[in-house]
Amino acid sequence: MSDPVAVAVARAAREWNAAGIARRLRALARAGADLAVRRDELHDALRADGHSLRMARYWADWILRVASPSLLERYARALVRWEPIHAHDAAARGGELLVRRADGVVLVVTPASAPTINASSLFSILLPGNGVIVRAPEHDVGTRFLVEKVIHPALAAEGFSTDLAQVVTGKSRDVMGRFIPAPEVQTVVFFGNAEAGREVARQSYASGKKVVLELEGSDSMVVWRDAPVARAVESALRAFHASTQPCPVPKHFLVHAQVFDRFVEAMASELPRVSTVAADPERGVLVPVARPEGYFAALDELRAIPEARVLGGARRIAADGTPDERGAFLSPTLVTLPSSACRAPLRCFDDEIYFPLLPIVRFDGDDETIAGEMAQLLSRSPFGLRVSVWTHARAVIERMAREISTVGILIFNDDHARAPEVASPWGGPRRSGGPHGENHFFWEKTSRLQAILCHDLSVYEVRRLLDALGALPMEGL
Repeated sequence: MSDPVAVAVARAAREWNAAGIARRLRALARAGADLAVRRDELHDALRADGHSLRMARYWADWILRVASPSLLERYARALVRWEPIHAHDAAARGGELLVRRADGVVLVVTPASAPTINASSLFSILLPGNGVIVRAPEHDVGTRFLVEKVIHPALAAEGFSTDLAQVVTGKSRDVMGRFIPAPEVQTVVFFGNAEAGREVARQSYASGKKVVLELEGSDSMVVWRDAPVARAVESALRAFHASTQPCPVPKHFLVHAQVFDRFVEAMASELPRVSTVAADPERGVLVPVARPEGYFAALDELRAIPEARVLGGARRIAADGTPDERGAFLSPTLVTLPSSACRAPLRCFDDEIYFPLLPIVRFDGDDETIAGEMAQLLSRSPFGLRVSVWTHARAVIERMAREISTVGILIFNDDHARAPEVASPWGGPRRSGGPHGENHFFWEKTSRLQAILCHDLSVYEVRRLLDALGALPMEGL
């Protein structure tokens, strides 16, 4: 049954799609440029999600990169590709156009824990010509800011209907129950946990809808013996952002024995400075944890390992950081382990870490043995978002690049959680994105590839065809 919101979005999407790539890019680039000017308002929106100013500034850089005009233009150029054909007949002309066609109306379901960050995917989703219905939590600020204060004015300024992108609030289950059956909706983009994702996929497929899953993450960082420990620790400390709940932050640390003590000492020295957002709205990082029982179950399991050493409070705390058996916060905790302890199943490796409990694993032996054990542990992970590696050792870099193929992003010597320059900051296989998971370009995931065979057409005729598609100029034509 049709839904009036979906009908309005579909109508606007047809006009938007027909306008061509160049006009769509102009509108979205205008929005992205405006967002960069309104950085302080973006910070405020992220703070409304529960972030401190320090966290808001960090994650705002992610959003501004996703919405930057230069990146949107790069993506727009990938929507149409020309492949000249060299036929056996020397007189033949032409080639083939590979075109990404918009799916239509996309339902985007953002998580309550990080709606603003994930709603920034709208820039990429709109680019191919889609319309969007985005679910936001009841008391959302950030998603509405991006849609109604940034994207809508840019659409209006370029002569498009603001019906193209609509925010609906409510529980995810209710919003999906309303819109997935709607015939106007073609694609569902869901951010959430793996169990819910499986049900969303079942429901979407039953309704004949494409589904794009952004699910759990529990990333690892490798610290080799030549690593710049200070820089690695700076990146590792992002793990405590929002009590270790964000998917892209590192949550396990695999450390070479030669730098293990230095790394642990540096991490442990920072624990007293890891405060709650309530106590320190400027620099705090800890937020309430909804299911603290997972933290204590994982902690008890680690404590049962004879060689394990627990550093930090390992307890519930109040907003001011003092011990409180009923506190909504959890103290930041490190647990050091020998690599041998990770050969058996462990909750902190096999389940998603959504609480501030970080295992640091020591690897002993010669370099070949250590690299092999690290690669084996990484390959066994049920998650697939990111792995970061801190080393300039050529053999280690080559081995990791060769063997660690089951993550969306493999990072060498850079901040684990930051947004890439060109690649998408989202996506990965396994429990992170389901059977179709990969590094997700949303402009690609919410469009379909069409080939247009242009054999025996002159360059002039092909250019006219590109103009009809509103494509950007390209080399060779």
